[in-house]
Amino acid sequence: DTSVVKVLKAWPKEVQLNRTFDYTITVTNLAANPIEDVVVEDQIPASYRFGKASPSPRTTTQNSLEWNLGKMKANSSRIITISGRPTSTASLSQCVNVTFRTQVCSTIKVVAPRLKLVQIAPSSALVCDTIPLKYVITNPGTGHVRGVTITGSLPPGLRTTGGQSKVVVPAGDL
Repeated sequence: DTSVVKVLKAWPKEVQLNRTFDYTITVTNLAANPIEDVVVEDQIPASYRFGKASPSPRTTTQNSLEWNLGKMKANSSRIITISGRPTSTASLSQCVNVTFRTQVCSTIKVVAPRLKLVQIAPSSALVCDTIPLKYVITNPGTGHVRGVTITGSLPPGLRTTGGQSKVVVPAGDL
């Protein structure tokens, strides 16, 4: 999940010449991750006289105001209130730029599965007897092992009931 920033600039539809008015810039971090180094730049036209702002801008020039909001928590908002006045009857057009840095971190669980196999067979058998073999497989380690198959070769002269010299037993997930 990466960060998404919403910027809302709210100001009046019209204002009177040389009358002070307020407007706001709301910056919202819409993501579930924090963002850092958030900087808001409000570009102001030549026909606008900046008065004050809360919080105070980090830098003020004739053409822009800049705030360093620093780190913003996930799903949080910051509001900047600006006050100033128009100095001519020309329409005021302003743009806001927001820059930020995001860091997405994750954690991977490290496991150490350890399979243990025990083969159980009778201690003695007669020639031509079917010899039952029992396999017990456990995982005393951590984490799962998927698709485990027990394979082994039978001693010379021994065969499975299916005539094979190898034993193949699917054990599934452990």
